[in-house]
Amino acid sequence: MQIDSSFHSKLSQPATAAPATSATEKDQFLKLLVAQMQHQDPLNPQDGAAFVAQLAQFSSLEQATETNQRLADLSSAQAATARAGLTAVVGQTISAQTTSVVVGATPPPALSAHLGGAATKVDAVLTDASGKEVRRFSLGAASGGDVAIPWDGSDASGKPLAAGTYKIEIQATGANGAVPATAIETGRVSALEFQGGKAIYRIGAATVDPADIIRIGG
Repeated sequence: MQIDSSFHSKLSQPATAAPATSATEKDQFLKLLVAQMQHQDPLNPQDGAAFVAQLAQFSSLEQATETNQRLADLSSAQAATARAGLTAVVGQTISAQTTSVVVGATPPPALSAHLGGAATKVDAVLTDASGKEVRRFSLGAASGGDVAIPWDGSDASGKPLAAGTYKIEIQATGANGAVPATAIETGRVSALEFQGGKAIYRIGAATVDPADIIRIGG
């Protein structure tokens, strides 16, 4: 009795299945091996070399199962360590790059414009979901670095903006043309959340991707 060739094909493939799947295949292999020994012709027993080769395959499959389990355990441990590190930021003040601001029940985070060089004219422009401009701040000239944006969540007439997400763009020009500029939001992290397996920090009604953080602390 010979082991099904499709099963040998499975054994020749890299071990990418979950540990539970590998364990199932190991059990199937062992059952087939035992059945082969029970039903072989006593007058024409299986060749010893072939039997040893099958035992070697079983040993390899068993090692692959153990390796997969160890890798899964290591991955879980690393994920737990990473999450523990992320929680250390909760309660601290952070500054992060952003392209939008959120108006909600709580005051919006403090905003500033980060300039990559000297600028003779700096504007911060807020637009709604339709692209309509709802507020523009003329910040004047700046030598570079951070320039505060004095926004309290209101529109140009001083009326509070409706709750929602607004796009913010920094427009900066210098003697040689456009100056690299980025909007920065600063606030205290109130919570760490996981959405779709991805970690995000919450600052008031706004959320921050850890990858966008440029500074932790005042």
